Amino acid sequence: MSDGKRSVGGWCAVLVMALLATMSEGITAPNGALMEVTRFAGKTPDTCVGGNGVGFNAANDCSETTPDAHRTLIIPSETTTGLNTIGNGQLSAGTYVVTVQGQNLNNAPAGSEVCLGQYDSNNNRAQPCGNGCDPNFAFAAVTANPAGTQMTFTLPTGAAPGNRAWNTVVLELEAAPRRICWRDAAGDAVWLGVNLGVAFSCSTAQDCNRDLVALSAQYPQYGLLQEADRIQIQYRNGTGSCCRTAVGFNNGLEVGTCINPRIQTCCGAAPIFPGTSKCCNPANEWVAYHESFCPCMNNDADCPAAEPSCCNATKYIDFAQLNPAVGSCYNQSRHSCCDTGHVYDPGSFQCCSINGLQSLNVPCPCEIDLHCASGTHNKTLDFACCKQTAPLPYEEPSCTTYANFPSGTGAYQAQRCTGVCIDTTYQICCNGVVCRREYEKCCNSTCCNRFLGTCHEAIRPNAVGNQYNWVEFGVKYEQCSHIEQLSALKAFWVFVLPVALLIMTLIGLALMLVFANKAAARSYSFIEAAMIGVAALAIVFALPTFFSPLYKYGVLVVFAGLITIAAAAVRVPAFNVIAVVVLLFVLLHLIDPFHGNNFLNFASLRTPFGEPDPEAAGIFHATGKLFRNDSSVRDVMYCTQWYDYFRLDPQLRDTDRYDNPYVRTYGYCGRPWIIALYVFEAILFILALLLFVIALIGLLLRFRSQRFEPVELEVRGTDAPMGMGGMGGFGGFGGFGDDDLLD
Repeated sequence: MSDGKRSVGGWCAVLVMALLATMSEGITAPNGALMEVTRFAGKTPDTCVGGNGVGFNAANDCSETTPDAHRTLIIPSETTTGLNTIGNGQLSAGTYVVTVQGQNLNNAPAGSEVCLGQYDSNNNRAQPCGNGCDPNFAFAAVTANPAGTQMTFTLPTGAAPGNRAWNTVVLELEAAPRRICWRDAAGDAVWLGVNLGVAFSCSTAQDCNRDLVALSAQYPQYGLLQEADRIQIQYRNGTGSCCRTAVGFNNGLEVGTCINPRIQTCCGAAPIFPGTSKCCNPANEWVAYHESFCPCMNNDADCPAAEPSCCNATKYIDFAQLNPAVGSCYNQSRHSCCDTGHVYDPGSFQCCSINGLQSLNVPCPCEIDLHCASGTHNKTLDFACCKQTAPLPYEEPSCTTYANFPSGTGAYQAQRCTGVCIDTTYQICCNGVVCRREYEKCCNSTCCNRFLGTCHEAIRPNAVGNQYNWVEFGVKYEQCSHIEQLSALKAFWVFVLPVALLIMTLIGLALMLVFANKAAARSYSFIEAAMIGVAALAIVFALPTFFSPLYKYGVLVVFAGLITIAAAAVRVPAFNVIAVVVLLFVLLHLIDPFHGNNFLNFASLRTPFGEPDPEAAGIFHATGKLFRNDSSVRDVMYCTQWYDYFRLDPQLRDTDRYDNPYVRTYGYCGRPWIIALYVFEAILFILALLLFVIALIGLLLRFRSQRFEPVELEVRGTDAPMGMGGMGGFGGFGGFGDDDLLD
């Protein structure tokens, strides 16, 4: 555009060019374009070249990740017998053309060449291409086709200029293969991912039996070999085997390599050490370390039987031409394939649709349920996306599979996604929080353990001390509370035990009253009727103690009341004595008059020092221990600790604006119920004392009646009622109208 502004299409073109320039799937050329080498004369380059985007310096010249046998192009040495017959004579004539396949190979600047890297003779290892090319060997000019998918150069062999051929005996005797470098006109070089190895080419094992003495005469370099190297050659000559390339490999260049079968095996013409490497494809001479995966070219047929499936990058179909052509072989029974082209262990990793591979211990990021579909080939998951919905997050999500383009893999912390994937078979979504379905419930946005907590609607506490902040005043939220959770064990003490005692007491009282009505053959005297009536009232007023930690006092009173009713009904002096003794024991237990004595006290608790607890001396002191004042409730918490319940959860209360901070308990431990207990206990104590006095008087009168008065017989008419009759509608308690208290 003439005004200097770019159109929308122009900006898209710039964006695509920037993405291509930042791709890390090959070699970055000086002009910023991407070059990827997939095959070099039939060999597969080292995977580090396809993954690091190396530049033109020694620091970026990546380290090898595959065995030498996998990435080393072996050519026949000049010492090979019948060299002029190999490769239709092109090798000896110096006309053999090497073909390189890949993508964007036409981006090389003018004057680009292929050369050999330098060699460190002191350490017997190849130098990085970033250190420059070795000027002792010829450079070869490269030619690429217009599509950039193929590049060729003539292999410098035979009569190379200045005797700088690449198949010289010098390279044959070096301990390690040299790197093949790509060099621009400025002299900067980068590794193409393949090495050059020079070897005596054999056809059969007999070809390996060479005379080193004769060779030393023709090639003096053999005479300069170290003893260890000479022994290795002798072993290959004496018991050697010949590794041959497959027919048609490398454009008809059939090469053989002599090996020592005791320590090496063949993978085509590539010798490998079986202790560290494995042969993946003999036809292509693909080799991998035992702990690595074999390479493949998007074809399962390229993989060995132990790893029958090929894993390639399929995540970005729109940019399929940019995906690495070389994949990895894997066994589906042990590994899985991610759409980023990575093979992984499904026992420790997972393939996420958004960010590729990540640990199984971290959920995949997502924004919609579709993002939770696994990126693993031939694998579907019943997952869902869990994210916060109330309120909606403030952050604007940008969660797409292209967020990690072009690698497809990124850290989960860097993803702009508001949700995470969950497995709905055992997980539930709690407003963005992942909970376990089997033992947790959702409280707003909190996972509440059903075994320890429960959900309550309550006012959420405000910031401490901000009583003037009116925001969300009185607004209730569902919150999880462990303090106010009523478990089965707590329910036993709160409901089951009190109700059971109440029912059994009422049944016992009813049965005892029926017994009293049927047991006597005459009307009850005033004392007997009073014993029955007061005992029944005492039992009734003892019932509230069942709903407190003082239920034992109530049980004693109920027991004493039933004994007293039975004594009044059976009219046996011995039973009256038992009733008086039991009532005396209950009275002492209720008031504990000797609570200052270590032996004659009736305290129900002990102090940490083993002494009787003065706050448990009698029913009134024990009731005061339940709620004496705020400090006792706050610090001692006897009642709430006894029940492990009835304590208000501070996290469910707004004590700055709404809830009274000094009201800490409720229910059986609340102050209103404690006051009611005091009232019932006061009446109960009066009734128990009155019952003891009545029973004692009745005992004295019964003994007096048996000692001083004669036995009288009473004749009743046939119409007179039996049992507790005699007073008509008064239910048999006719003694109230008699002059004799015991008749």
